Amino acid sequence: VSTQSTGILGDMQWICDRLADVGHSVWVGSQQAEPGEMLYVDANEPSEEPQRVHESALGPVRDGCVRCVCISDTHEAHEKVHVPDGDVLLIAGDVLLMNRQFSTEYSVEKLGQIARWMAQLPHKHKVFIGGNHDAALEDLGPSAVQQIFLGAGVYLEDSGVELGSLNVWGSPLSHGTSKNDAFRSQPEERISMIPMHCDILLSHYKMPKEVLAAVQPRLHVSGHVHKSHGVRWVGNTCCVNASIMDGKYSPSHVPIVVDLPT
Repeated sequence: VSTQSTGILGDMQWICDRLADVGHSVWVGSQQAEPGEMLYVDANEPSEEPQRVHESALGPVRDGCVRCVCISDTHEAHEKVHVPDGDVLLIAGDVLLMNRQFSTEYSVEKLGQIARWMAQLPHKHKVFIGGNHDAALEDLGPSAVQQIFLGAGVYLEDSGVELGSLNVWGSPLSHGTSKNDAFRSQPEERISMIPMHCDILLSHYKMPKEVLAAVQPRLHVSGHVHKSHGVRWVGNTCCVNASIMDGKYSPSHVPIVVDLPT
């Protein structure tokens, strides 16, 4: 194949990618959350309901706590999200929209845009995982993804990281019948890899109660099911569904901020 032919094929692929991208954007909603609004949880007080507050009314982090900012399912609408300040940013997957239909090269461009957005956020630590819409992350593999996000954040794929005194484990495990089916394989193996008593468990799909009972994380952050946005407690585990998108794929849900005892 001549260099000219290769170039033409590459141009045609980019055009196909771009047309598909424009088509997807048509059905993405436009309603956005009020800038600066969030759900706030003080994990020192599990009996208290999450509070809907504006960041201007949020006090400083109390001694002995770390402020965790949780988002998920941004689906390429990341720049429409007003991300509150904090110590640790946790992103529970589905950073891409309909990724299975794009070439790897085009997907890498999209990931580069997300990496540049993450890099300019002020949080000391930024950790993210993939989800079922993130086929490019699964295809590229952890080493290549981390290279794209070098200096922007830590990518976890059935792996962990220590952030000071906190142990964080990230699993992209997903579940369901969607044609966006990345990271659905080997569920038992992925679950068996989660270490006991990690402080923060980051997964795309919420972990079953029996897994949480065994692992006993203090904070479990997930997404995937947009309509389940919110906070609940399972035993001593604060469980957050941090989906930014609502059921109509509008970025109308607010970030969730958890002050977690260290």
